[in-house]
Amino acid sequence: MVSGLPIVTPASFVLSRTGKLYYSNSGLRGGGAEAALAVELINVAQTPRQDLLAKLWYGLDAKDLGNGEYAGLQVNLDGFDIIAHNYQAAPDINVGAGALLPSPGPWEFIIPRRSELVITGLCSDTDNQRYAVLIAYPV
Repeated sequence: MVSGLPIVTPASFVLSRTGKLYYSNSGLRGGGAEAALAVELINVAQTPRQDLLAKLWYGLDAKDLGNGEYAGLQVNLDGFDIIAHNYQAAPDINVGAGALLPSPGPWEFIIPRRSELVITGLCSDTDNQRYAVLIAYPV
């Protein structure tokens, strides 16, 4: 904990000490032979009672992502995908150990009050870890 606020908060929004923004951080999720192709990173069952302008950063530890494999993310609000983005490794590239593939972001979108928000990290190689960091401001 830094300044009394939790760092990793995948199941909730945390209101900053100033009360001017919310955040959620998935921490690194997935990886290992048992990991799924789609890993739920953030799942907030009910967002705050106000509309929010959100910024999302997504990244992937792409140590084994090779020719033809893909990575991506999905953002779902109240059962509807509002962002679905995939990118594929180039035919002549094996990304290699320790590489980090950020998405073209940050992604910005509106979160209506009292919505269900689910952010899922996608990767065809299950050995890779993914993360999402979301900040949101009342509008």
